[in-house]
Amino acid sequence: MNGIDGSNTTLSYNAHSLPLSILTFILSTGGAINNGLLLLAIFFDPCHNLRTPSSVLVTNLAITDLLNSLIAGYGTFVFDVYKYKHWEFNQAALLAIIVSSALATVCGTCCIMLMMAERYMAVIHPFFYKVKVKRERVKFVVALTWIYSLAFNLLPIAGVNRQLYGFILCHLHVTIPALIIGIVYPRLIVIYRKRLVLGNGIPVASRHEQTGRERKFTSAILAIVICFYLSFLPYYVALNIIYFHPNRHDVVIQVFIEVCFVVLLSSNMINPIVYALRVPKYRKAIQAILGTKDAAVGSSTLTKTRTGQ
Repeated sequence: MNGIDGSNTTLSYNAHSLPLSILTFILSTGGAINNGLLLLAIFFDPCHNLRTPSSVLVTNLAITDLLNSLIAGYGTFVFDVYKYKHWEFNQAALLAIIVSSALATVCGTCCIMLMMAERYMAVIHPFFYKVKVKRERVKFVVALTWIYSLAFNLLPIAGVNRQLYGFILCHLHVTIPALIIGIVYPRLIVIYRKRLVLGNGIPVASRHEQTGRERKFTSAILAIVICFYLSFLPYYVALNIIYFHPNRHDVVIQVFIEVCFVVLLSSNMINPIVYALRVPKYRKAIQAILGTKDAAVGSSTLTKTRTGQ
């Protein structure tokens, strides 16, 4: 980002830019539609069971994915079209695309970590979770992550080398969280199994129902984590190549980086699909918004609301 001003730069012709622009447009449109539907479902809450602490985190991740699709996604689409047509592209606009993408990535990884922390508290310390974890407190923590993300993305503007910035970003917000998740998630699985066996005086049917709901939501978060890491992995490799490779401006490397970024955009479209497939209350809410299912609220729905999922 260093040295980028408001001037226009004539972009060199690249044959790969056309297919990349088409793919970017498809992924960005899918991400915008899917996350838009999810946000509408949470906002209107047709089944009256989405006013929970975990829903705040889901909303936050959907917002970051939506912004990434609209700004970074469509911005990259326009950039690729300009590149293909050999037109001039404003460097300030390119800076906006880069910053918005980095902001969404940092904020998204922070949100995923908060989701895992929320599940950890709900499973390991359920009493503390019910008493202390409230929507207002979760909103406050989410606001802090946005402030942190904005501050982190000021590093290149403050003079930090872009290659070093990318290297720090991928390891601080990808490598370390991956190690933490690898330690935390297996413990959650062990706790679920113990609950099914012990029960703590809860009837077997209720025990299986409650544990099943918790496990579905936790598995949905794990699926989102896996999708994020799979989509980010190529870009993760690219950021490390940029940092270590002496000839980082090689055409092959540049094309690889552009392809990796398009792959990264796929997670924006996939995340809402995971919620719809794995978590019934989000699926029912989306169906109600689309008019394919009645938003009837039964006693079972109210029971699920009280679980804090």
